[in-house]
Amino acid sequence: MSEPPEKLGDRIARLRRSLGWNQAELADRAGCKPNQISKYERNAYEPGLSILSRLAAILGTSTDYLITGKEAAPAGPDQLIALWPFLERLPLGLRNELAEFLRTVLYAQSLLGLSELDWQRRPSSPADIPARRGRRNRAKRSR
Repeated sequence: MSEPPEKLGDRIARLRRSLGWNQAELADRAGCKPNQISKYERNAYEPGLSILSRLAAILGTSTDYLITGKEAAPAGPDQLIALWPFLERLPLGLRNELAEFLRTVLYAQSLLGLSELDWQRRPSSPADIPARRGRRNRAKRSR
């Protein structure tokens, strides 16, 4: 006889245990209550999309894997890297604005818990992202 397929909650529990965390620690990192994690792991309740994506990022996997138990097919070539030769030709001011936009996206990901960046030290503001060099920082320095 084959084993019954692993359910979503079972995968969450297994991944959490493999990281050495208890339910309260996972809940803290995911921004929810420990009793929610318990319900997910017992398969009594399924997480919504936003918490599911946070759990996947925190547990170091994809939402596809949490839902289906199968890893997603690898993505195609990195489109940002492919654009680099064209980005280099843009005027400096426009490149800096694009960089500011990307930093804002990274900051939003860190607030939502979607980033794979350091979970222990989330930036408290966009200015705390290391490579940030924008108009705001220049204005602060001139004060």
